[in-house]
Amino acid sequence: MLQKFLIKFGLSGFVIFCVILTLSPEIAGVNFAKERKTTQAISEGKKIKRDAFSKALAHYTMGVLYDNEGDQTSALKEYKKALRYDPKNVILHIRIGINYLVLNEDDKATKEFKYAKILDRDSVMPNFLLALIYTSKGKYEAAQKEYEEIIKRKPEDLKALTSLADLFVVQEKLKEAAFIYERLLEKELDSPLVYFNLGIIYTRLQNLDQAILQMKKAIEAKPDYVEAHFVFGILHEMKKDFENAKGAFKNVLELDPLNPKAYSRLAEVYYNLGEFDNAVSQYEILIKLYPKDIKNYISLSILHVKEKQFDKAIDILKKAEAENLKTVDLYMSLGYVNISSGRIKEAISFYKEALLLDPKDAAIYFYLGAAYDKNKDKDLAIFQFRQAIKYNPNMHEACNYLGYTFAEEGRNLDEAMELIRHALELDPDNGAYVDSLGWVYYKKGMYDKALCELEKATKLVSEDHIMRDHLGDVYYKLNMNDKALVQWEKALELDPKQQMIREKIKRLREEHGEKEKTRYQRAQEKSN
Repeated sequence: MLQKFLIKFGLSGFVIFCVILTLSPEIAGVNFAKERKTTQAISEGKKIKRDAFSKALAHYTMGVLYDNEGDQTSALKEYKKALRYDPKNVILHIRIGINYLVLNEDDKATKEFKYAKILDRDSVMPNFLLALIYTSKGKYEAAQKEYEEIIKRKPEDLKALTSLADLFVVQEKLKEAAFIYERLLEKELDSPLVYFNLGIIYTRLQNLDQAILQMKKAIEAKPDYVEAHFVFGILHEMKKDFENAKGAFKNVLELDPLNPKAYSRLAEVYYNLGEFDNAVSQYEILIKLYPKDIKNYISLSILHVKEKQFDKAIDILKKAEAENLKTVDLYMSLGYVNISSGRIKEAISFYKEALLLDPKDAAIYFYLGAAYDKNKDKDLAIFQFRQAIKYNPNMHEACNYLGYTFAEEGRNLDEAMELIRHALELDPDNGAYVDSLGWVYYKKGMYDKALCELEKATKLVSEDHIMRDHLGDVYYKLNMNDKALVQWEKALELDPKQQMIREKIKRLREEHGEKEKTRYQRAQEKSN
C-alpha cells in the first residue's frame, strides 16, 4: 500500500526502500555504532550477556546484507532472530517494520513502529514511519498527529515541518500549508525550495500576487532555478502580463536551451502579444530540435488554424505524416483542421484513419459522429455516438449529443432523457446538457418541466442563440408571447444569420397584430 502511495509521486520500488532506510542515520546501512553502544548499556543494566550481543549483531548484519540484495523475506527472518537476543532494541523493531512495509504488510509494520515509540520516546523515526503509513491509507489526521508530536519535541525539525506542510497540501488544506511554509522561512530564510513551494500553494489559493512574490524570492535565492523561472512565466501569463511572461520564458531558455515547454509557452505568449511570426518560429525551432515529437507539429498547426490559415495547418501535419508520425493524435488533428475549414468529408476520412489505429477509442467515435452529424448523416452519427458510449459509458459529451440528436429527430425520447440525465450526473452544471433535457421535455409536450430546465440553462449560459431560441419556443407554447419575443430577439442578436428565428419573430408580430385588430373591431362594435 505504501509502495503504491509513494509510486504515485514518482518513486520506484528501489528508491522507496532507499528513501525509508535513509530517513535517519541510525537505521542506514550497517552502521551499528549506536546499536553497539545501546546494547552494551542494556547489557550492563539488564544483564544481557556479551555473546547475546554478538549473536544479535551477527543476525542484524545478515539481515542488512539480505536487504541490500532485495531479499526482504530472508532479511526479516534474520532481524527476528536478532530480536530474540535483544528484544527491546529500537533499531531492530524499526528494521522489521520497514521490511513489513516493503512486503505490503502495513498492519504488522504499524505494530512494530508503535512499539518502537514506546521503547525510545526520544526517537522521532517511528513517528515519521507511522505518518507515512497513515498518509498512504488516507488517515491524514493520524499522520498529522505524528508530525505534530515530532514538532512538539523538536520545534526546529525542518523535515517534520516540511512533511506536515506536504500533508496539508495532500488534504487541500492550503492555508494551513502556507502557514507552515511561512514558519519554515522563519527558520530557513534563503531556501529557494521553500519559496518555490509556497509560491505554488499561493497559486492554488488564487493569490497570484503573493505567488509571484514568492517565486521571485526563489529566483533571487537561486538565480539558475529553472523551474522557478518557468512558473514565474506561467503566473504572469495567468495575469495576462505577457511581457513579463516573455522575459521569464526567455530566462528559462538561457538556462536550459533545450527546454521544450519553455519554447511552447513562449510561442503562446508571442501569439497573445500579436507577434505571430515569432510565435511560429518557436514551434519551428521545436520541430528542428525534436522532429519526432508529434505535439510540436500539432501545436504549430493549431496556431495557423487560429489565423484561419487552414492549408498551412494541413501542410504542417502532412510533414509530420511524412516523418512517419502516423499516430491517432495526428489524424485527429487533421480531422479537426478539416472540420474547422468546412471540409467535412475529408475530416471523416481522417477520423476513420485514427480509428484504424485505435478501434476502441471512444473519443474518435465521438468526433466521427459529430462529423457525420455536420454532414447530415444522422443515422451514421447515431451509430458512432453509440460506439463511443459502448467504449466509455461515462463519456458525458457523447451521452448528451446522442440524447439531443434524438430530441431533434423527435424519436427515442425516453432513451434521450435517460442519456441526458446520465450526462448531467457526470457534469451537473453544464448549461448545454440542461438545455438538452429541457428540449426533450419540450418534444414530449411537457412544457412546464421544459420551461424550468430551459430557464435554468440560460442562466448557466446566457450568450447562446440556440438556448434562447428554445426558451422562446416554450414561452410561445405557454402563450407567454411577450417573453417569447424577447428570447427570439436576443437569439437573433447573438446570431443574425438565423433566418428561422427571424421568421418566428415576424409570425408572432403578425399574430399579435391580428389580435390587436380583432380587439379594436370588437371595441368598435360595442361602441356602436
